[in-house]
Amino acid sequence: MPEYIYPVTTQLIFDGDCAFCTRCVVWGQKHLAKFPETLAYQAIKPEDYGLTASQVANSIWLISAKLKPLPANEAIAAILRAETAIGWRLLGWAISLPLIRGGVKRGYYWVARNRAKMPGATAACELPDTLK
Repeated sequence: MPEYIYPVTTQLIFDGDCAFCTRCVVWGQKHLAKFPETLAYQAIKPEDYGLTASQVANSIWLISAKLKPLPANEAIAAILRAETAIGWRLLGWAISLPLIRGGVKRGYYWVARNRAKMPGATAACELPDTLK
């Protein structure tokens, strides 16, 4: 079984201008013991992480020395699998299963496209038409 305990260098890239995204990150920091360091994509050069501007605008990305960059639902699953609490780890493994993963991925991108309509969202959460 692969080891998912992150080194200190693990970082989660997210949309720092989006109030909904920021609320999700704050929730993770509060409730998950091993939540990674966070970086707003607006404060980085995506190419320094092997990513494009479009990629970081449309999805969160988990960056780690131990794993290839993981987008969206894959990032969430990896974060949960690294947790110390067994319940979170089991949830991370469950949403990684082939029969479940596709639905979770579709759900993630539906939320990402509609995040401006989510509770706590602001106009800054709206994706430009060119990125949808």
